[in-house]
Amino acid sequence: MTAVAAGPGKQQVCVPSVEHVAQRLRVDGTQLVTADRNVGGIEDQTEQELSDRIYRAAHAGNTDDTKTLDGVLQDYEFERFVRGRVVDGLTDVAVDSISTGALSIGRVSVSASPTEEALFEVDGTTYLRTTSWRPNLSPGFLLYDHRLASHRATSDDAPIERIYIAQSDPETAVSEWAVCIERLIELGIPFRTKLLSRRVRYPRSDALVVYAQQRGSEILEAVLDVRRQRTTNEFEKSTSLFVADHGHGVGTAQEPLRGHQRGVKESFGQHRSTVVARAFARHRSEGISLTTALEQSASVSGVDLADFSRNSQA
Repeated sequence: MTAVAAGPGKQQVCVPSVEHVAQRLRVDGTQLVTADRNVGGIEDQTEQELSDRIYRAAHAGNTDDTKTLDGVLQDYEFERFVRGRVVDGLTDVAVDSISTGALSIGRVSVSASPTEEALFEVDGTTYLRTTSWRPNLSPGFLLYDHRLASHRATSDDAPIERIYIAQSDPETAVSEWAVCIERLIELGIPFRTKLLSRRVRYPRSDALVVYAQQRGSEILEAVLDVRRQRTTNEFEKSTSLFVADHGHGVGTAQEPLRGHQRGVKESFGQHRSTVVARAFARHRSEGISLTTALEQSASVSGVDLADFSRNSQA
């Protein structure tokens, strides 16, 4: 990794170049391994199967298939535990149209009869003020959205920065998440965040994620400040292989610009895992070096070759 100064008095940030990522991955017989984790067998693996393995080992940091692929996506008891310990919040959702007993929000029609107080208009846009708890759009995660109409100075098309916080224990993760949410609300910063909501899937490097479109440096500093207040174990000091490492198990990455596979939007971790899997496929079939294959795969996928966590400017 390349260490980059983060400003006076700030901890250095280690950014992963494409060359660094290639060096951290190697083939040992029929096994693909990172510097500290065995990804698993690569013989007779499809590109998608290999991508899934890379995602679990290099990004999420948990290679236990029984924990990640058991088909059960919700842990209702734990979700109730989480909601009971996180402050209730509000978010303002733009409403496209209103008809009797229904609201059109984005591509979704919602059956609702909100009070006049819940509906209001700002600069010609109608908003519905509702709970910060959002539908479970990311399987296995709880999503919390705190973006008020007064925050909407930035377009929803603005670049999104992802902040990843490694967690090994679900109860401790909830406590840290609750403090982060309260701190960001106090600072008046718009944000979205999600928490891994199935206890059986811990530990993971991406168990807690904060999304920032405005005031990203303030959000990151608040997250790091909360993190410094607690003792972390060895796993919680690690990050995804693909992110910029800020220390304390906190990493950052940009939302991928070209993150679609088979018509489905990919997360950052899925996108970078696909980039690596394609490089491995060429490395194995054509005999070119993994570094060269990864540079080419990253380039055509919109990845910055000097910093694998960010998008290229082209």
